[in-house]
Amino acid sequence: MHALGERAVVAAVAAGARSVEHGLGLSERAAAAMAVRGVTLVPTLTPYRDLAALASTGVLPGWAVERAEATATSLAETIAVARAAGVPIALGSDARHRTRHGANLAEISQLRRSGLTAPEALLAATATGARLCGVGDRLGRIAVGYTFDAILLDEDPADLRLFEQPGAVSGVFLGGRPVLAHPRLPASMTGSAAPPTHLVPNAADRAAAGRVLPSGPAIG
Repeated sequence: MHALGERAVVAAVAAGARSVEHGLGLSERAAAAMAVRGVTLVPTLTPYRDLAALASTGVLPGWAVERAEATATSLAETIAVARAAGVPIALGSDARHRTRHGANLAEISQLRRSGLTAPEALLAATATGARLCGVGDRLGRIAVGYTFDAILLDEDPADLRLFEQPGAVSGVFLGGRPVLAHPRLPASMTGSAAPPTHLVPNAADRAAAGRVLPSGPAIG
């Protein structure tokens, strides 16, 4: 549910929401309610950053400028409150215009700048998002029994700013097959291959997967 402020978030949690989008103005009380129910926060930082950038261009009316600037300053506080309460945080850009689709990877670095650690931001984009969507038992991790959906990068994404650069993704795997073949992949991997098979993870695999994070230049 899209919700702003304590009353809206508490109402969303009481109504059985699995996630709260935006969540600006999140209070400790609302965050505690989310944590108890396992409700995920999807803060959608990118559109707010975009509006804050527009505030200095003269495009927005005065009241919108004030609101955009106030919203931008509250982003880090919202993340801090959720994080302190143990609320799961997942990535979602909520693109405000069709031209913004495809730029959602920048949300990872936005989460980092708003208070998450680099590993937490990467997990928000992978395992936590997959769990929220109900596919966490087969997607979102690089582990035995999981479908290999991943992007390949040529640089270490440790500071996460890499994700804001157009063209940073140099290879894409979907279902274990390269749909955007990296130049260094061997020919045997880029030709026609049999459709990927999915191995259903058993209890031992799931336990092991809980200790495995998407690592290196691959993000599931």
